[in-house]
Amino acid sequence: MNFLSKTVLYLFISTTMLIFGYEAVKFARDQVRITNGETLSRVIQYYILTEHRVPPSGEYENVSQFLFDRKLTDKMTRDPVFTSATVIMDQYALALIKIYDKLMKSSDIEKSEEIITEMKGRFTGIFEDNEGDYPENIARLKALLADNQIQENLGDMKEVMNLSDSDLRELRKMLSEADLKDNINQIRELASQPIPPECVISYQSNNKESTFEISVKLESRFLKHRMREDGGNDDERFEIGNDLKLNTAVVVYGSKIKAKNRHTSIIR
Repeated sequence: MNFLSKTVLYLFISTTMLIFGYEAVKFARDQVRITNGETLSRVIQYYILTEHRVPPSGEYENVSQFLFDRKLTDKMTRDPVFTSATVIMDQYALALIKIYDKLMKSSDIEKSEEIITEMKGRFTGIFEDNEGDYPENIARLKALLADNQIQENLGDMKEVMNLSDSDLRELRKMLSEADLKDNINQIRELASQPIPPECVISYQSNNKESTFEISVKLESRFLKHRMREDGGNDDERFEIGNDLKLNTAVVVYGSKIKAKNRHTSIIR
């Protein structure tokens, strides 16, 4: 396989794995959301048994802070959407897009060689940044990129190679292939997506009945069905608690979010 084919193959594999990586991070975040919700639910039920009341809910109440202040949890619980894995993946995605765009637009052979040289140096160490609070997400991505075929292609790219004018024309033709273009377009969309405002923890309690509900938004297409199958009354959120008929639904206004029911707390 010649250098041009390997260049395109590396871009294709990298973009394909990155698309999968975004989905993997969504899946990992959903797993954290479900675990957080179940943990909060257990602690709240313990609080009900010992105090004979439920933690309060409402616009100015934060059940996570409430439980933490009473030393019933060892840390504050928030939605995991702000993990470092997302930031690092976005940086990697933008690097791939930049290289692809430069190669597609360049008509100068020397400039193209500079781009290839830049490409060879950008990917090593891209995942060596601070791994933050969720190192398991980074570990998954590192494992994906440790695939032997990907590493072999990356090693080939580090070799010193020259491109002729005909090579450049062939390279640009190969970069225009439908599958690679589709991958790049998907990555453009994924890397530019804002943080979903509905990714918050919603909580509502009924002290008279000693009941409560916690709900979270699940992102992964592999877990979305659980929002419909949890026994609650909101198919757009995953509900946990001892009364899944309480109203913890949220409404999105642009980048802002508001609870439908004034007795519902929103934890960002």
